[in-house]
Amino acid sequence: MQYVERASIVLLDHMDIEVTGKEAQRIYQEVQKDHFSYVRVNLNDRIVVIPRESIVYIVFEPNKKANELQKRIDQHWERVFQLTGIKDDEDGDWYVRDNITYLGYRKVSEDPKVADLLIELEHLQEQLEELMPQDEEEES
Repeated sequence: MQYVERASIVLLDHMDIEVTGKEAQRIYQEVQKDHFSYVRVNLNDRIVVIPRESIVYIVFEPNKKANELQKRIDQHWERVFQLTGIKDDEDGDWYVRDNITYLGYRKVSEDPKVADLLIELEHLQEQLEELMPQDEEEES
């Protein structure tokens, strides 16, 4: 996933709408769809629906710290999957007890490296969640 911290929507009438935080992230995900026909923006407790035809362009400012953390998280998971032989599409809760790694109720590794990776993954995920900005919108 790619994270953004700000979006600037420029309209045909030269109006510029700035959004930040979760709203910018939501808009980024919305316009990633193949055929979006409008963008919905929450401004000052009002929902504004902007047709695609009215948008000149949208500039997204990436959240560099969040993207770097996500990259590290992805790399850690790749390493966990390599060390355990587990495919990344297997569902279940991962957890560590006494340096033994479990996926659900199944023991998948006794390697302390895997346990350390999962513990670090938990810390990285917490850091990522702390980085995610609160909802803020402003119109200029």
